[in-house]
Amino acid sequence: MLTTSTSLTPLFFTAGVELEYKCPISHTEMHRRLQAAGFTWAKAMYDGSPAPDAETIFAPMPVDENGIMDCAQADVARLIEFLESEGAECPASVTGLGMHTHVGNRLVQMDPATYWQESKDAMSNGSYFRPDADQMTDTMSVALLKDVIMRYADHQSEIDAILARSRRQHGGASRWCHSIRPVGFHGEYRDQFESADNVSRMSRILGSLGESEKYAAINLMHWSGKNTIEFRQHQGTLSLEKMNRWIGLLVSMIQHSDQTRMKYEAGQVQTPIMPHRPASRLGITWGMCRR
Repeated sequence: MLTTSTSLTPLFFTAGVELEYKCPISHTEMHRRLQAAGFTWAKAMYDGSPAPDAETIFAPMPVDENGIMDCAQADVARLIEFLESEGAECPASVTGLGMHTHVGNRLVQMDPATYWQESKDAMSNGSYFRPDADQMTDTMSVALLKDVIMRYADHQSEIDAILARSRRQHGGASRWCHSIRPVGFHGEYRDQFESADNVSRMSRILGSLGESEKYAAINLMHWSGKNTIEFRQHQGTLSLEKMNRWIGLLVSMIQHSDQTRMKYEAGQVQTPIMPHRPASRLGITWGMCRR
């Protein structure tokens, strides 16, 4: 029997997508057709805003710097193809259509294909899959989250340039993803945002820059509930390539901040030398762990 002290199970990000679109049928009929076609891991809903006829919510997917991971690519491609076959479209002339991307604030450590299957199964039963605690890392630190947001804010003009005009500052749909430029490293709200000591305070500052916390380009209202960061600025699209490029960009931004801009210090905890009988199983285990 072979043994190893290391795990080859990869760490990966997760992302859920809420895709808004126009279609000739009602959202309830689209949902019925999705279920009938076997897409029980997706649901069509009424968005509540004026432009979309419906939005489809995907089960959370395993993602990395290239976008949706290979194990989920074919399923997502089939879903997009089905939506198009039922008349869904995201015309550029309809400015209010968005693709909201929820990136998980904890990494997952398990087989990505297993995660994807569990996620689809949970969504089919009306819930979201949450791996066991030992299969996830700690929640992203406030310092890391803050750095990602401030870098996004600093580069929002460049981000605007790769998105539809309606999703840019002062664009026709900008109220649904208002600019967060003032919290960037060169913005007028920099000091206020940098001094925020919790996510709730950060969320309120982002909300004060526009109509509400929900409609900021980065929405932190789901940090504790869904355990996600919602990026709201991308336009609605039925292009898998654009979806992959956007998700990959978001993951790469977080990775860059984590790997090159954060300084993590390892802490030390003093433990008792031997709280058990030295020759007992607990004593031997304790000694090995302490060494």
